[in-house]
Amino acid sequence: MSIQHLAQQYNDFMSSFGSGVEIDQSVNIEKLFTADFQKIANGIILTLGRKELETQLTEVKKTMGSWTIETKKILPSTDNKECTIRFMAETEKAGKFDVLAVLSSEDNLQISKIDEIYYQV
Repeated sequence: MSIQHLAQQYNDFMSSFGSGVEIDQSVNIEKLFTADFQKIANGIILTLGRKELETQLTEVKKTMGSWTIETKKILPSTDNKECTIRFMAETEKAGKFDVLAVLSSEDNLQISKIDEIYYQV
């Protein structure tokens, strides 16, 4: 699998999680993220371990409502260890956000880190 494929899976996961439908995401989280997965947004560490991810995203959904994702670009690094994704997230309660995310993976099977920068548009 390539880092670009992982990036697409991540966007699919975020779209599914953000939908208005409640879905148990634990299997997807186990499959897509490493146990020591780390998520950073605008310089703040949001999760240390994949077990914290569902809680973090659930809190975002409570605050912002459901969301949709529109992928703009997926740019893999030449070493296939990182991938930059640019997407627009449109939330029910807070409007649109332009997001630039760098995904990292050591084995191209699971995501080990996501470092996002976002701003409201």
